[in-house]
Parts: sequence; C-alpha cells; structure tokens
Amino acid sequence: SGVSGIWNDMNEPASFNGPLPDDVMFDEDGLEVPHKEIHNIYGHMMSRATYEGIKNTTNKRPFVVTRACYAGTQKYSTILTGDNQSTWEHLRMSIPMLMNLGLSGLSFCGTDVGGFGHDCTGELLSRWV
Repeated sequence: SGVSGIWNDMNEPASFNGPLPDDVMFDEDGLEVPHKEIHNIYGHMMSRATYEGIKNTTNKRPFVVTRACYAGTQKYSTILTGDNQSTWEHLRMSIPMLMNLGLSGLSFCGTDVGGFGHDCTGELLSRWV
C-alpha cells in the first residue's frame, strides 16, 4: 500500500540550437515518421512507461508528474506547466494555461507555485497560493 512517485522533468525532445531538421525521422511501428509529426507523443509515452513501471514493480499506487504531455496523458500523470518565473506576468499567464489544460481533459495540473526562477516576493507568493 502507499504511493510511489516520480517527476519526469525536461521530458520533451529539446534542441537548444533551433528546431530539429525536417529530415530527423522516428520509427513508429515500422513506419518512418518525421520528428515534427510525432514529437508531442514523447512526453505521453514517457508518462505511460513511468506509470506502468511503478505499477508493475511496486505494490504502490503510481503518482507521476510530467512537464510534456499529449491527449490521453491524464490517464498516467498529472501535468506541471514548466519553469515559470517568479513574476506577476507569469502568474497572469499561468491562470489561462491551467484553465486550458482543464478544458482539454488534463484537469490535474499545476505550476511552480511562486515561480521557479528569480526571487519571489511575499506579496506575489501570497497571491499565487
């Protein structure tokens, strides 16, 4: 009994030198598929694998947090919006982000409360909470 959890962070294909070239291909059940058509499924499949791995190797209920998701990820994971900053602007942006995730069926979601980067003021933190 109990819960076993993990946070899948930075779990989307990332390129810090601009977008990946169009000729980057993936194998999808024997079909060659361009990266741009399949990259959004990466976080979903990682959430699924993490959930199933915890479920199959422990007697605990999996609790998985992910930053990258796709339709159906809510079956396996909760969603974290990512590295938002400790600013009023990022607080304002987080509200429609979370509402849109909820409207998309990903209702168990959240942000880094108070922000991830910069110094959070007491006033900002109290409003965020």
